[in-house]
Amino acid sequence: MPIGSAGSGKSASQKFPIDKGAIFNTVVAVNTNFFATDIAPTNSPTTFRISVALDAAGVLNVMRTEGGVTVTEQLNENSNLLADCLYEFNVTVLTGQTINLQHSIGGTILSCIVVEIYG
Repeated sequence: MPIGSAGSGKSASQKFPIDKGAIFNTVVAVNTNFFATDIAPTNSPTTFRISVALDAAGVLNVMRTEGGVTVTEQLNENSNLLADCLYEFNVTVLTGQTINLQHSIGGTILSCIVVEIYG
């Protein structure tokens, strides 16, 4: 259903996807946040689509913060992502929550793009 059509709950002025952050060819230390600032939703509830490729096999973690408390959510069933392969994940986020990403091994983020795909 097109945005702004009857029953969509969205006005024509709300455009999707919304760019929330991107990283290209950047070294990151083990278990260190990818983004300098946590990513917050524009709409709630919403879905963040995370597209990521890393140069080292390891577990990708979502660091979800709400009310000053951060929890770790392991993506890909806590299984290593393969090096040099592109993966996509959808993560639901609510008002009052922010997310960041960490990698269990560190290395180079070949590409990481986070977009908000629907509010």
